[in-house]
Amino acid sequence: MTVGSYFCRAATLAESGYEPLAVMARGTLVESVHRGAIVCVDARGRVAGGVGDPEGALLLRSTAKPFQALAVIESGAAEAFSIGQDELAVMCGSHAGRPEHVKVVGRLLERLGCSCEALVCGPLTHMCSGKHAGMIAMALHLGAAIEGYERVEHPVQQEIGKTIARLLDAGGGEGSAGEARAGSQTTFGAAEGRSALAGRDSCGVPIVQTSLRDAAYLYALLACGATDGLARIRDAMLAFPQLVAGEGRLDTNLMKMSDGRVLAKAGAEGIMGLGFPSASGVQGDGLGASGSIIKIADGSARAMPSVVRSCVAACGVELAEDVFTHTRPRSAEAVRGLYPGEIVSLVEPGSLRRPLPASLQGGDTDQAGDLTVAMGRGDEKDVLRFLREEWPSSDEETFGRPLEWVAEPFALLVRRRRRIVGVLRGHFTGRVGSVDELMVGKGQRGTGMGSMLLARFELEAEARACTRIVLRAVKDSQAESFYHDRGYHRECIEWSYEFGFDYVRLSRELGAMNTSGQ
Repeated sequence: MTVGSYFCRAATLAESGYEPLAVMARGTLVESVHRGAIVCVDARGRVAGGVGDPEGALLLRSTAKPFQALAVIESGAAEAFSIGQDELAVMCGSHAGRPEHVKVVGRLLERLGCSCEALVCGPLTHMCSGKHAGMIAMALHLGAAIEGYERVEHPVQQEIGKTIARLLDAGGGEGSAGEARAGSQTTFGAAEGRSALAGRDSCGVPIVQTSLRDAAYLYALLACGATDGLARIRDAMLAFPQLVAGEGRLDTNLMKMSDGRVLAKAGAEGIMGLGFPSASGVQGDGLGASGSIIKIADGSARAMPSVVRSCVAACGVELAEDVFTHTRPRSAEAVRGLYPGEIVSLVEPGSLRRPLPASLQGGDTDQAGDLTVAMGRGDEKDVLRFLREEWPSSDEETFGRPLEWVAEPFALLVRRRRRIVGVLRGHFTGRVGSVDELMVGKGQRGTGMGSMLLARFELEAEARACTRIVLRAVKDSQAESFYHDRGYHRECIEWSYEFGFDYVRLSRELGAMNTSGQ
């Protein structure tokens, strides 16, 4: 497999977990679409709403900083070096490099007895200098060399990995199913598979990787102060929001203007972590603190303010428009006073805070209390994921080997003056072609169009090395006669198959294609 084909396949799998979140509209026309995923969880890790696949993999980037800073506290380094709230806040920050940020980081480094040359990220003005200063403090306290603190095998990074794994493991994150990711480099053991150190961030340190659900759960734990260390981090961010980002930045605005109701941390490539210390604005769900994660698939920050506004509103927090409009990128047209384009959020707040199923609120359970039964449509992302993962082992038990159950969709369209007048829709699975629907438009029937579509599908099936074609029709109907005249025979009768009607299953061997009359 080539590098291009590998990433093409990976992109296709990732895309399947994303849904449209926002559009750039000019008048009534959609110019661009921003796809992505949102996951909202309560303090137990139960999904309370969202858009897209909650189990999709996520590189946390800078949204991991509060939990990297937590490791500084839990390692004992924060106490050993008398690290204050403002210093904790700047460790959590992707700051703007303003004098107030540089002053706090420089003061901490001076207390550590280090110069800015020790920072792998570069100068004090670098947005990640606070995080790196915290990692140097950990290295000193752990008795490890400062040199190489950015490497995945260094005790600092291993301690960060263990800290995040312990959070996910101890709380359980009820219903969470973050899976081991191919190529991850984690060696820290606890809660194995639910988090990993994978790849390298632009500032030089390993990136934390989790599922979207677990990332949202981390922010729920941060919002409720699930540990003393998390409570310190939360309080530091809310006390010094300007050190977490900077004046005019979305995450700073959210924390400054929400009176402690919203905790926020942005990350590169279109990520935002949100924590809600109290969800009292949401009636009747009893969730208390909650957390959300937003990922814009194309990595653009352009749609983030509009999407965040929907997410914040879903948690019962109403904020002034200035919180969001002042953070939106200004185009050249906007500078000249022209506003031909507008980012429109497609996310309905209600979809992000839907009531939990009765089964997750203590409904139907077994005697041990650890099994639940809930109703659904069957097309939910976690349902499809479960079936996709479990079929190989089931096939091995039945057939002695895993099989590739990929139903590749296929359609033939007939247009007349750009208008569709006939469609054959089907799919191919396991060298069998299936005709799902064959429809010729009113006024076009009897012209041979149906025969032409069926013949084209048969040729396509033959080219794909299929051995037969199967389909269904109402018993003794005109459709059955149509297929019978073209070489299809009854395999069986399916009594009262749909709407009380008897159906027949028809098939045709491809080897007989050229011998029967057409």
